[in-house]
Amino acid sequence: MKTLRTLTGIALSMLISINAINATSSKPVKNKAKEATAAKACLELKGSASLNGSKLKDFNIRLYKGGKLVHQMANGKKDKCSFLLEANQEYTLCFSKKGLADRMISINTAVPEDMDLSHLFLYEFDMEFIPENGKINSEALDFPAGLIYFDDDTEKFEYSRKYAQSIQDLKKKDVAGKKEIAAR
Repeated sequence: MKTLRTLTGIALSMLISINAINATSSKPVKNKAKEATAAKACLELKGSASLNGSKLKDFNIRLYKGGKLVHQMANGKKDKCSFLLEANQEYTLCFSKKGLADRMISINTAVPEDMDLSHLFLYEFDMEFIPENGKINSEALDFPAGLIYFDDDTEKFEYSRKYAQSIQDLKKKDVAGKKEIAAR
């Protein structure tokens, strides 16, 4: 019975982490106030965090640009965050909350040289946290939950579904291995 509960917990963790980052694709938006304060910005990233579908507050966020910490904040009573990201940079956005596994997103803001950057692109997402209970694949958590990049075909920022599938495959492999061990 204990093995069944453990396997159920692993399966539940898998379901939660499969939808680790729910996103809407970006679209150009005109916001003169933000454009004036961020002349080099090309992307406004707006996000929230949740656990089991419920919005979370009091999470911590760290923003890295090119591997260097550029912003750190405690979200306090807010359940959302927002960042202006410069064009042609590599960013990592890290989320943490006590008792939950840290999560991160990688963002590549490389855009075509001839791109009109007079309007910001907007990308919204929800980061799904996972309980830190040892029933998840720690190897999969070493990688970003998602990759965001500019898609030349659609001319907007997108979430890499191919990358997400590779992370899901890694998690499935881990669950299968744990089932095999539990069956012994």
